[in-house]
Amino acid sequence: MLLILLLTWGITGISFAEVSSQNTDQPVNLTILAINDFHGQITSGKMVNNSPVGGLGSLATYLTDVVNVSGANRTIIALPGDITGASTPESGLLLDEPTLLFYNLFSGNTSGNRTYQPITSCPVVATVGNHEFDRNISELMRKIEGGNADTTIPHLQDPYPGSDASFSASNVIYNSSGELLLPPYTIKTIDTIPVAFIGAVTTSTPSIVSHDNVKDLTFLDEADSINKQVKDLQRLGLHAFVVLLHEGGSQSPYDGQTKSDTQVTGRVVDIVSRLDSDVDVVISGHTHNFTNAFLPNAGNISVLVTQAYSYSKGFANISLAVDPASRDITWKTASIIVPYTNRDSGTRPNQEAARLLNDTINLTSPLINTVISSTQMNISVARDADGESNLYDLVTDSMRYTMQSDLGMINEGAVRADIYPGNITTGKMYEMLPFGNNIITVNMTGEQIRLVLEQQWNRTVATDHMLQISGFNYTYDDSKPVNSRILSISRNGTPIEPARWYSIATVSYLASGGDGYTVMKISQPGVTGPLDVDSLTSYIKLLPTPLVINYDGRIVRVVDPDIVISGIHPGEGSPGDNLQLTITGRNFNNISTISLQHEGSRITGDNLTLLNSTALTCSLRIPITSLLGIYNLSVTNPDGKAGILADTFMVRPLSPPVVTTIRPGSARSGNDISVIIQGNGFLPGINADIEKDEMTISGKHPALLSNQTLSCSFSIPTGSAGMWNVSVTNPDMQSSHLAEALRITDS
Repeated sequence: MLLILLLTWGITGISFAEVSSQNTDQPVNLTILAINDFHGQITSGKMVNNSPVGGLGSLATYLTDVVNVSGANRTIIALPGDITGASTPESGLLLDEPTLLFYNLFSGNTSGNRTYQPITSCPVVATVGNHEFDRNISELMRKIEGGNADTTIPHLQDPYPGSDASFSASNVIYNSSGELLLPPYTIKTIDTIPVAFIGAVTTSTPSIVSHDNVKDLTFLDEADSINKQVKDLQRLGLHAFVVLLHEGGSQSPYDGQTKSDTQVTGRVVDIVSRLDSDVDVVISGHTHNFTNAFLPNAGNISVLVTQAYSYSKGFANISLAVDPASRDITWKTASIIVPYTNRDSGTRPNQEAARLLNDTINLTSPLINTVISSTQMNISVARDADGESNLYDLVTDSMRYTMQSDLGMINEGAVRADIYPGNITTGKMYEMLPFGNNIITVNMTGEQIRLVLEQQWNRTVATDHMLQISGFNYTYDDSKPVNSRILSISRNGTPIEPARWYSIATVSYLASGGDGYTVMKISQPGVTGPLDVDSLTSYIKLLPTPLVINYDGRIVRVVDPDIVISGIHPGEGSPGDNLQLTITGRNFNNISTISLQHEGSRITGDNLTLLNSTALTCSLRIPITSLLGIYNLSVTNPDGKAGILADTFMVRPLSPPVVTTIRPGSARSGNDISVIIQGNGFLPGINADIEKDEMTISGKHPALLSNQTLSCSFSIPTGSAGMWNVSVTNPDMQSSHLAEALRITDS
C-alpha cells in the first residue's frame, strides 16, 4: 500500500534495490540551501548591517556559487513555507508568480516553452506556510500546479507553468475526507541513498489566516504527523530524514558553523523534542529569527535546527554526510549566510534572474510608481507608550470613512510597511497592505466591543497583535487583572452604551476571530466594501499634502501612581522574633509581597491585610539565621511595581548570651571530649572556649542545636588539671562565661 502511495504522490526517483546493493564505505555529502519566509521579496529593499540584501540576481549568484562547489547532483534547495504572501508589490501584484518562477530557475526543468531558462539543475523541495493560505485553496493549488484559471493579471510566462518545487505537508487534511491536501513527504535520491523531506505547517494557521480560506481544512499536530510518516518510511528502509517545518523559535545570532552551547526558545523546541530519534535535521521558519543549533529529539539525539531570518535576509547553508551502509545522516552542520547585494557574490548578479526581476518591474511599475501624496514625517506601525500607532490610525480612519461606519477596528500585523519622508506611491500602498482584503462591516453591541478589547490580554495566539481603532477612544490599566483592564470606552466624548449596536469597519480575517479575537465571531454581518488598498489610496488623496498623521490619544494607558512608603512600626526586631508590622504610605493597591532585604538576606512578610490605600499590616517572623543590620523595606504590586524605603528596619542582636551548664562537667587530660553547653541567646556562628590561667582552648566543630544549646569538642592537653572557665561568643562579639565549670584531672 505504501509503495502505491509513493507512486500516487509522484515519488519515483528512488530505487530501494539499488540502495541495498551499495558497497562503498565513503560517506555521501549533501548540501541543502534553505530559504525560509521569503515572502515574495524579489527586490533588494531590505537592509542588514546598513547594507542592502537580496534581490533576485544577487541571491541567485550566492546560491549557484555554493551549488557549483557542492555539485548540483548533491545540492537541494529547500523552502520551508511562506515563500509567497505578505509580498513586495512587484511580486504580490502578479499573485507571486515571479517568486515561484525564480525558484524554478534552479530545478533544471526545460520542459515546455520556458520564458526563463534554468541557471542550474538541483531539486527544489518546499512546504506551505500560513501565508500560502492568504488566498483560497484553489489559488494555492494553481500556484503549485500551474495554469491561469480565472486570474486577470498579466503573466510573465503565459500560461503560468506552476512551481517545479516538490511541495509536501504531512499535517493538513480535508475535513470531509481526511485526505491530505498535499503529499506528506518528498524523497530525493543522493548517490542512490534516499533522503526523505517531510513538510509540516504550524497548527496556529487557522487562527492567523482568513477563516474562509481554511474552513475546509484541519491542521494536525506537527510532531505527531511527522512521526507517522517517519514510521511508514522506516519500514521501507529509510533512515535519513529532513523536516521542513513552518514553525520556529528564536536564538541570539552568531557567525560560523553550528555551535552546541546555545539557547533556543519557542515552539520549535517542544516540537523537536517529540520527534522520532531518526529525524536528523529540522529546517524551520515562521518566526523570522535566527536559529542554528542542536536540539534533542525524543531519543535525546541531536537534531540540527536552522532558520535564516526572513524576506531574503539570509539562507541556511547546511552540510550533511550520509553513511551508505546505514543510510543515515552521520554528520551535520550549518551556517547562516546573509546575501549582501553590494559585496561578495552579490556584486555578480545572475543575468537570467536579473532579467526575470527586470521584466517583473517593467510589468508592474505603472501600478507601483504613481505618486499619490508626500510626507515629511515617519508614519509607523510602531506603537507609542499608550499602544497607539499613527499609521494604523490612518488605515482604520480610511476604512471607517470608506464604509461610513460608526467605528473602525483592525488587528496589528495587517499593515506590513511604514511610510517614510518623501513621495508616497501606489507601490507603498501595496507594500503596506499586501493581502488584498476587502473591507467589510460588522455590527456589535457596546458590551461586545468591551469584551473584544479585553481579549487583547487574554489570548494565546499572536499575543503581540493588539487592536488598532478608529471613531472611538478607550482607556485601560494593564496592571489590573485580565478581563478587567478596560476602564472606559467613549465616542465623541460620550460613553459607549453597552446595549446599543454600532457598525464597525474591519476585515474578514479579524471578523472571523483571527489572532484569537473570538468575540468578533459573534458580531452580526454587515456589508462588503472595496479592497483595503484601494480604500487607503483614495483616502490619502483626499488629505492635505504633505501628509501629517499625529497621535491623537485614541488609546490611553492609565498608569498607576508610584507606591510611596513613609514608615514601618515597629522598626526593629531580633532573630527569632514574631512581629506584627504596620506599614504606612500612599498608593497601596492590591499589594502582593512585603519584604526586607540586607546584603542578600531577605525576610518576607505573611498574612498581608490592606487597610486602605495608605496603610497595611502583615506578620513577620525574623529567622534565627538572619543577618544583623539595617534592612530596606520593599512593597510590591502583582505587576511588579514596587515601593522601597531604604535603611528603615533594624535587625538587632539578642541580649548577650548566657551560659548555665556544661555537660559532662569533668574530663581527663590528654583526651578529646565532646560537650553540650546550655544557656540562652545563642546565635548562628557562635564559638566556645575553655580558659584557665593564661591558657585558652577553642572548641572544635561547634554546632548550634537551638538558641539555648550548643555542641562542640575540646582537645585537652596532658598536665592541664584544674578548674576551667567556659565562655561562648556570638558573631556580634557579645560573650558570656561560666567560671570554674569544667574539672580536668590528670590521667
